[in-house]
Amino acid sequence: MTRLLPLALLIASVAVAPAVHAQTTPARRDTLPPLAPQDVEIRGQLRVRLPSIVRQPLGGIAPVAPPRRIDPQRTPDAPAYATPPLPETPVAHFVPPPTADLTAGPPLNIGLEGGLGRFLARFGRFTAAGAVAPNTRAFATVTYDGADGETLSGARRGYDDGRGTVGVHLASGRTAVEMEGTGLLRTWNAPTAAALGQIRTTGGFGSNLHVRTEAAHGLAFDVRARPSGSSTEEDVATGLNGQRLRLEDVNVPFDVRLDAPLSPVGVWVSGGGTYATSDESYNRAAFYAGAGLSGTTGITAYRAGPRVLFYDVTTATGASERQTAVTAEVDVQAMLSPALAVRFENTPSVGITPATDVLAEAPYLQLGARFQPEAVPVDARAGATFTQGPFAVDGWAGYRMADRQRYFVSTGTTLDVGYAAVSGVQAGFGVSYTTRTGPSARAELTYRAFAFTDSTAAAATVPYLAPVTGALHLAYGLPRGGVVQLSLVGQSSRYASAGETNRLGATLDLDLYGAVSVRGPLFVIVRADRLLATGRTRFLGYPETAGVVQGGVGIRW
Repeated sequence: MTRLLPLALLIASVAVAPAVHAQTTPARRDTLPPLAPQDVEIRGQLRVRLPSIVRQPLGGIAPVAPPRRIDPQRTPDAPAYATPPLPETPVAHFVPPPTADLTAGPPLNIGLEGGLGRFLARFGRFTAAGAVAPNTRAFATVTYDGADGETLSGARRGYDDGRGTVGVHLASGRTAVEMEGTGLLRTWNAPTAAALGQIRTTGGFGSNLHVRTEAAHGLAFDVRARPSGSSTEEDVATGLNGQRLRLEDVNVPFDVRLDAPLSPVGVWVSGGGTYATSDESYNRAAFYAGAGLSGTTGITAYRAGPRVLFYDVTTATGASERQTAVTAEVDVQAMLSPALAVRFENTPSVGITPATDVLAEAPYLQLGARFQPEAVPVDARAGATFTQGPFAVDGWAGYRMADRQRYFVSTGTTLDVGYAAVSGVQAGFGVSYTTRTGPSARAELTYRAFAFTDSTAAAATVPYLAPVTGALHLAYGLPRGGVVQLSLVGQSSRYASAGETNRLGATLDLDLYGAVSVRGPLFVIVRADRLLATGRTRFLGYPETAGVVQGGVGIRW
């Protein structure tokens, strides 16, 4: 019993303590009552955020940087492919394989080449480019082509075409500046059955100032100005007296684009135009302005907004013709997979082509032609590009509606230029195989069905516009900078007038170029132009010289 007494006292004190504490301590109001588990419901939200990967858009959201200028006489894996210009709307052009830039590598690269050939054909090239400062590159190029040995219609015809360009490119941080200047001198002697021994001389200048910045502090801009001028004179023998015709042209185009790539939606503003004059009584102007939204959503990048096109023409009699069009600028791109990209775009445009560019495309154009603005409110295209290693396949289709489009037409024994409303569908397909060294190839085919929209069906055909055009380009890089290249370009038959008369047959041109290193910096060069163009007449009454073969040498340091 004595051993159990302490244990009993301990148990009794434990039992009595809570009651005593309850009598001496007031109850707390914030004490939660005991709750059984079945009386509690726990509610909440769990958000799972996985990391996302956004592919860099192909272009069109940030200011689109122009292609890097690479001098055509650089040391290449394959030189730029030269496709004869066609009186057509812009189509997808072949991009040659990647090549070594003259400004990369040694501080200075110099190239010099020249040669002679059939019909006293001759060519010469000089290039120099290199880094003149850590962030500054400079280049200079002089090119010359000529011929003077073919007799046609009892008169000798030939030409001399010289051009020189100097430029400086600067880059500092997010800003890049390009400054270039060009001078040209062309002389043509193009006899025809109607006019023997015409001598036409064109002198002109061109310049380019381009300033662009990447997005910094929420704003990016791209500004470009390209003023140019030219004067073309022609001496025509008329019995014992001579007659001189003259065409003077000054063209001042500019473009401005501002981007504020905000999140999630950015804002952009663009504007530009061209002012041109031939004389005091014939002035032309064309301007555009637009604004819209841009952004990126998942795999899709977009840019869209309204654009206003305006042009004004003052005729020789003082009359004025003005027109304004409201359209939309759209660019939507999506990367469906690492190899497949799709795109839809509408790129409206308005502008005035400089006279030197028109005469380069049609050197026989009469100097009394009036060059006017061109306005294209709708140039919509949808396409896709599939890339797998060195292979690329691209296809596109679209609709084009031009309020004013330039075209060429033969009127009797002369070639004139006209402007009219044109619309129609077009499509293209291409396959490429590109390597930095070794073989590269590109095949492309284009279809166009255009007609005048303000003419009768019997006279709706656009002159000199071939419905089908195609090209095949092959190049193979040789050791020590040499190259062998083949270009095959063709077009279907077409008419020389809107009334579907003077039908011209299909044409096929084959050009070859080879530059082989023989010793050190010395190259042997072989050129063959228009090998399959026998009897070809691109413009009615002006057959082209075929089978011009030339050989020469070149030196590259």
